[in-house]
Amino acid sequence: MNVWRLVAHHYDPDFAIEWYQRRRRIALGWGSIGDITQKRFTSAQDISDAIKRTYPILNNAFSGGQCLWNFYDEIKEGDLVILSTGKSRALVMEVQGRYEWKAAKEPPSMEDYRHQRKAHVIPDKDPDELWKRAGAGPAMGYNIRWALIKMAKSFDN
Repeated sequence: MNVWRLVAHHYDPDFAIEWYQRRRRIALGWGSIGDITQKRFTSAQDISDAIKRTYPILNNAFSGGQCLWNFYDEIKEGDLVILSTGKSRALVMEVQGRYEWKAAKEPPSMEDYRHQRKAHVIPDKDPDELWKRAGAGPAMGYNIRWALIKMAKSFDN
């Protein structure tokens, strides 16, 4: 099982954490590029190119492509996700479903967070403890500044 760290939201992390718990989902932004499965993206670079076209004023197309590809292709059911507010680690959720793209409108701060997966909170799992056990940093090839990173250590179930 892999452990991931997800920055819940760059502008309104507390609302996002509450939203994730209530909706039993985790989510990533860059939603206006559309459904990854329908666009037939075959790599992180394809997604980065779409982010550049769709969000020309953003300067995070490379990291966005990497994060969305990993969210779509690398995260598996049963993986654990440490949700971070950017300042602290808030809670741990277990991935329960495959990638989904939600076209439905959400509250303004979450409307671009259309790339989603079902997940549930693990209430007795301390996010700081899991952070330490998972290596307290990103796996090789991941950048701590990305919205989604795989942690350095994985675990057997």
